[in-house]
Amino acid sequence: MNNFVNIFLKDILSIVDQLIVKVIIKNSFDKSIITVDYSSKSKQGDISSNLLIVLKKFLISNFNLDSYLQSEITNLHYVKKVKIAEAGFINVLFQDDFLSEKIQCVIKKGNSYGQNDLGKDINVNIEFVSANPTGPIHIAHIRGAVYGDVLSNILQNTGHKVTREYYVNDTGSQITILGNSLYKRYQQLLGIKVSFNNEEYPGDYLIKIAELIFKKDKDKWLNVEINKRNKFFRNFAVQKLLDSIKNDLNKINIFFDKFSFESEIIKKNKIIEVLNILNKKNLLYKGTLEKPKGEDLIDWEPRIQLLFKSSKFNDDSDRTFQKENGDWTYFANDVAYHYDKINRNFNQLINIWGADHIGYIKRMQ
Repeated sequence: MNNFVNIFLKDILSIVDQLIVKVIIKNSFDKSIITVDYSSKSKQGDISSNLLIVLKKFLISNFNLDSYLQSEITNLHYVKKVKIAEAGFINVLFQDDFLSEKIQCVIKKGNSYGQNDLGKDINVNIEFVSANPTGPIHIAHIRGAVYGDVLSNILQNTGHKVTREYYVNDTGSQITILGNSLYKRYQQLLGIKVSFNNEEYPGDYLIKIAELIFKKDKDKWLNVEINKRNKFFRNFAVQKLLDSIKNDLNKINIFFDKFSFESEIIKKNKIIEVLNILNKKNLLYKGTLEKPKGEDLIDWEPRIQLLFKSSKFNDDSDRTFQKENGDWTYFANDVAYHYDKINRNFNQLINIWGADHIGYIKRMQ
């Protein structure tokens, strides 16, 4: 059953159609600009509408539109009272039995209330949380987690096929630093004195993970080839922290259908496919960027890098795609990840990011 807002909107659209037929309102009137507000702070009605305000701009003749709309809306069987505010908004009170009927409908349908097939055959991917696995999840991540999960539920209940996805950044300098930090905690358990620099992760959560390695392997990793050792500590740290993140999310009944890994995107050479596409579109070039504004970087110097022409798409500057040393940036790998998602044939891709990612929107679009 339609809710009372939709019922009212349908009826006032019918009134507008009649006004157009009677050549009182211009037929160029765009009905999409009509709004129905059910959360007005003024509390002058159950709902209010801008109908009168927007219609007056399209009047053809001298016509008492105020009186006409008041009469037509009052004659709707479920309307108790209509009052036109000084600003022109139409405030409407509903009949008590009409509201009671809608409430009974909600109670009767229970959890199935509002379910429909509006999104039938629409395949949606919602990527949310995607916190880097360099530490436990925290309360700021939970906001996006709840938002993403609720949105997924709404879309599922309106017939959409939804894939909840978590993107795991499991490569790059931060993961290398994470592995090194875990190895230092492991060394401490063996009585070796170490110190942490400002870039490393000194959190106590790594002690518990190091204890798992020590319990199983004792001092084994002190004598293992450095590349093999580093790879083990990186992977072990990511896996255990990701397990911790999953466990915390599951406690509030948030589960994911798919975990995509940056390392897998790299292995599939998606970045090369993206590189070829952007080169064909003439959107990449070798150049230097200006020094970041507002930052006192003593060791900063201009570097020739591969840049993406994001300023062409309303970004405030072009963005580094590949560093001077040949490493791909996080941005480049994220582009490859989104390219991979597009190739999975979703009708819609939705990203839920934190407020600290606001500058990322334009370049990713």
